[in-house]
Parts: sequence; C-alpha cells; structure tokens
Amino acid sequence: MSGQDDLTPEELEALNAAGPYNSGVWRGRGVTVTLEESLAGRIENLGALVRQTLIKNFSLAEMASMSIADVGCYDGWLIEHLADLPFRRFVGFEPRQRNIDKGKAVRRILRIPSKVEYRQASLDGLGDEKFDVVICTGLLHHVESIGEASKKLAQVCSRLIFIETQCLSQHFEKALLAEVEPKDIIYFDDQERRIGVIGCKFESDFYDGSAVRSSIVGVPSPAAVEMYLEQAGFSDIEMVMNPSSPWRGDAVARRAKAACFVARRDKKIEDRRERVSFSYEAGLARTSLPPQTIHYLYKRHCLGRFISAPGQLEACIDAYLAAPELDRVKAWEHVVPLLSGRFEQEIVKNLRYAPRDKIALEMAKEAFASERYSEAISICTTFTTGLNADWRSCYRAFILMAKSARALGDADRFARYVGLTNSAHPAPELIEWGF
Repeated sequence: MSGQDDLTPEELEALNAAGPYNSGVWRGRGVTVTLEESLAGRIENLGALVRQTLIKNFSLAEMASMSIADVGCYDGWLIEHLADLPFRRFVGFEPRQRNIDKGKAVRRILRIPSKVEYRQASLDGLGDEKFDVVICTGLLHHVESIGEASKKLAQVCSRLIFIETQCLSQHFEKALLAEVEPKDIIYFDDQERRIGVIGCKFESDFYDGSAVRSSIVGVPSPAAVEMYLEQAGFSDIEMVMNPSSPWRGDAVARRAKAACFVARRDKKIEDRRERVSFSYEAGLARTSLPPQTIHYLYKRHCLGRFISAPGQLEACIDAYLAAPELDRVKAWEHVVPLLSGRFEQEIVKNLRYAPRDKIALEMAKEAFASERYSEAISICTTFTTGLNADWRSCYRAFILMAKSARALGDADRFARYVGLTNSAHPAPELIEWGF
C-alpha cells in the first residue's frame, strides 16, 4: 500500500485483514493497494491486453447490447477495470466468498463505485445463463480437469472468450511428440500433428488464489489449451501472448510464464469433428490402388504365388512390407512419390499391419467396382471367417459385402451383413460409404 497516511489505522487493519491484494492494483483516495510482489506488472498488463482485445473485436455500439462475465474473478479487479466500457451487464463469478468480500472491502475503503454483479459460484455452479463475452484469467492451472473446465466455460459463452493461464514452455510439445504418438484418424487432416502437454502437481486450498479444494492440478502447454478449447466448441483460436512474452512492471521486464488466448464460440465445430471419421472411411472406400498393383499384391501376398513385381511401385511396396522396423521409414520414403493422393498413401502405409487381410479387402473393392459382386463377397470371406482377423478390414468388408448382396438382390445376406457392420462399428450410415 502506498500513501497510507490518507487512511485511518482501522481502515489499514481492515485492508490487511482482507488481503492479500495480489491480483489487482486498486487506486482511490490518493492511495494504491496492491501486493503483486514478483508478479508486479502482470495484472495491469493483462488488463490492457483484455481491453485491447475487446475493442478490436467489438464496437462501442455493439458492447452496449452485450454482457460480459469474469469467471474466477478473485477480488474483481479485472472486471472492475473494464467497467468503463459500455457493456450492458457485468458479472463476476468467484468460488470463494472471502475473495468477493476482499474486493468489496477495498472498494468501500477507497470509495470506488461498482456496477458489477458478483456471484459466489464454482465452475459447476455457473448456471445456464449465457454471456456474450467470457473472461477467465489465472484459473485453468488451478483445476483438476482443464477439459471439463473448458466445457463449462463454453456452456456460458455465446460469442468470445479470453483465457489467461500459466503455461509450460512450447518446447515440451516438440520434445515429446514421438513419445505421445499422435496417430488417431483425427490427425489425418492435421499436418502439424499437434499435441499438448500437461505438468501435474499437488495443490492445496490454503491460499485465496489456489485450487478450490486440495487436489492435483495441471499446468498446460499452449497447444493443450488450444486443443481443449477446440474440443469444447471454440474456433478461430489465437494465442495473443505466449509464455516467453514479458510482463513489464516497475520498469523491469520478466518472462510471463503464462499465455493468453482469444477464441470464438462455434457450435458447428462439433458437427465438423463428428464428420472426421466418416470422411476418412469414405475416402478410403472410394480410393482404389492401380489395378496392376492390387492384382500383383493379391497374387503375391494372399495367394502365395512367387512372381516378380511388374513395376517400380510394386517393388517398392514389397520392400516396404519386408523392411525391418528400423529401416521401414526409409523404405516408405521410396513409396510415397509413386502414389497418387493421401488416401492411396494411407491404404499402402497401413498394409504393414495384417497385410493379407488388407490386401484382400483392396482386391474385393476392385471386384465390386467391376460389378463382380459374388467374387467381392467370396474374397472378403477369406478373412472375415478367419480367427483373429484384422478388425478394420472386417468392418469395411461387411459394408462391402452388404452392398454386394443388395446389388445381387439377396435380401437375407444383405440384412445379415448390415447387422455385422453395425456390430463391428455401430453407425447405421456406414452402409452408404463410398464403395
């Protein structure tokens, strides 16, 4: 506190009892109340960044019809700092009543007027009301589940969210990429192969700004925050400050070790995410390897005929399938330039797992495309009736067999294969996949 001679001893004691004021810089009656210590400059830098973001995204006229909420508002400094903007409504959510009272005490003593509505509520108690803008600073690294917290925030945000949280350095994401193994089909369209990292630690509920209850919390990397926001239904996610950015306070710049994100609520993103598996499977179904290639592979690897590869592509695929694990990456590099498009690459790359079943499926696809429906079914049964058959090949084969049976007018077999399809990979629309 500075300028304390302007306050009575009783007021000073009341402020000290309500403190610490380590997440705000309160000014009034000629004095400043703050106790940021090593974080000096953080909150005012943060306040300026939030204000800049709001003004960049909305006109003053737009703000006049909008609401804004600060989730995890602590003593309310940030949202009070923004209260001169013409938002229609200001609401602060804070799980600890002590922190709400802390803010009331300093505003009363410093005679700072307020038009903010405060509610004691944790993330689970935010209710169903939606706010055009949601601010959430210094909270995500104090929760047990960042994913669940992101969903809760999405439920009350209708337009824009501003997130600030302590973050790990981005170099951890690159360092752990190989060990995390981002191989799910969700990455088929993600050339960056993004991963996020979370550092877990114990945290008690001792301090006013700590976890609501003693638990294990996680400090996320920037990509982890972005991924959780996307999963919760946000798009146009932008990191407007990274962990290496400086907070400037008392003329000293220091690394923030925190990141800030701005994102827009996007209800359609959930539908787009759900279509990923469908588009992936449809792309594989509609893509066929060159006839020469599939006929050779089928004869060589499924029928066991010792024949020479007819061309460079077939020879390179053979070398890739025969290569030991340590040499397989290099062998694959020779195959890629000879293939047309990412789905051909995906088909051939995955032949290394259960090659006989997968090659037989590709041969059955070729028979189906040539309207040799009975042959397509016959080829599929060479592995669908075998023990420990490749699961992916089987459910794709059941779709192909159902469509072949339908083309043959065999209603009984059609119904049976549809049933097997839905048992292997339950989704009624699978029967319409591309073959």
